[in-house]
Amino acid sequence: MEYMTARELETQYLICRSIGHAWDELPNADFSAELWRTSKGALALRCARCYAERYDYIGSDLSVVARRYKYPKNYQTIQGDDWRRPAMRFELFRRSLLVHPYTRRAATSDTKASVNGKTAPLVATRKGRARNGN
Repeated sequence: MEYMTARELETQYLICRSIGHAWDELPNADFSAELWRTSKGALALRCARCYAERYDYIGSDLSVVARRYKYPKNYQTIQGDDWRRPAMRFELFRRSLLVHPYTRRAATSDTKASVNGKTAPLVATRKGRARNGN
């Protein structure tokens, strides 16, 4: 297996590793026969972004007694500390993905804030800090 850094990770893998998977039902699931026999039922999910699969096997008390994952190729190839969520969020910022950085405009900094080119009035909070009024 060849290892890579967060910078080299495919975008859909980076998003899932940063904010979590977008789970959806997995029809025609490939359940483990052994775990299926020893459980009361199972739940199969697939991520709509990266296509990772999750299998939850449910016990008689309806708790998850076993959980298995199947990941797509290169999903688990991060080395060092790059696999941790703060490193993944840093890479989201670096690539400008899903992140809407807060900026102030000099001419309107006292009364308005700008996010992605849109301005909105600033409203004082209880602690005296300004927040976006929208």
